[in-house]
Amino acid sequence: MTLPLKWSRPFHVLMATKPTAAPVVGTGTVSRKVPLPGGVTMNLTATAEALADRTHGSGSRFSWEFDSRPMPGPETEDGAFYDAWEAALGEAADAALQAAR
Repeated sequence: MTLPLKWSRPFHVLMATKPTAAPVVGTGTVSRKVPLPGGVTMNLTATAEALADRTHGSGSRFSWEFDSRPMPGPETEDGAFYDAWEAALGEAADAALQAAR
């Protein structure tokens, strides 16, 4: 899988899900700088539109920008870069959802 250096899309595009029809109960946004394996820093923003059924609404989205491409080496082997990227997205999505409530 190849990740673009800069990306901004709705949560549902990345997660391949569809929002439910539940009413919106709030919105929240978190931004953070995330160090990743391979000497890369990701500027990450997650916005959550929280729905009454505790899922994400259509206004939820991720935006990220990497400062560079990862340098190949032991710390990026076996998918470590992608695992760290995925964990950072999950943590930011959870934090944004908490901020929305």
